Amino acid sequence: MDKSCASSLLCIDIGNTTIGMCLYKNAVSKSPLSIIKISSSPVKKYADYQKIISGFLTKNRSASGSIDIVISSVVPALTNIIKRTLKSISKNKPLIVSHRISTGLTFGIPDPSSTGADRIANAAAAFTCFNTPCIVVDCGSATTLTVVGSKGLYLGGAILPGIDTMLRSLHKETAKLRTKRLSADTKALGSDTDSAISSGIIIGSSGAVSEIISQIIKETGLRLRIILTGGHAELIRNHIKMRHIIVKDLIFEGLRTIHNKNR
Repeated sequence: MDKSCASSLLCIDIGNTTIGMCLYKNAVSKSPLSIIKISSSPVKKYADYQKIISGFLTKNRSASGSIDIVISSVVPALTNIIKRTLKSISKNKPLIVSHRISTGLTFGIPDPSSTGADRIANAAAAFTCFNTPCIVVDCGSATTLTVVGSKGLYLGGAILPGIDTMLRSLHKETAKLRTKRLSADTKALGSDTDSAISSGIIIGSSGAVSEIISQIIKETGLRLRIILTGGHAELIRNHIKMRHIIVKDLIFEGLRTIHNKNR
């Protein structure tokens, strides 16, 4: 039996805000069995992560059978904790995403080692799925733009503070600018503090993303498919005037793709 069909596949994305886990029945299945996300902070004890991961797996698959694991992480300390936790769950060594493994991409930047594993996974998924030059806008703790050119050439991109990061900064650095309400339907002209902050953050982020994309298109001469993903993609989608699509949880498809290239 093909190992890809015999083993379940657990994809783990360790970010600054959340740890996402996605379980596939096997590596060739494109439809996840289940996805959960937990907070990255505060860092938990090994036993707590073991309980969470074991419970997630038990709930969604039989207790028997092997499981393959692939991890992308931008938090090295958490990577080590999760890897140690997984030793009691699977005998298979986790695949850790980096520029050094097979991703389907080639790197046209001076220092690929500085590239976040999440951006690599998103780029791999986007190019594999669409097979055309594309730009992935990932709206997370940071809003990242990642560009893949022809033949899977990783060209780089841009990074700006994410929506939650902007909001936390306002809360921390100002005495009266506080809100918990951000609306995707916000208008540019705010009539109170809440709507003014929503305008500044949502429309401001959207405007920054749109302008960066425009400049990248001018600089590269590429016709780029624009893909939005990440937890806050829905907040900015209506304010991105360029034609685009949203692909929810694109990173897990990227992790599955990378696992298959290294199996």
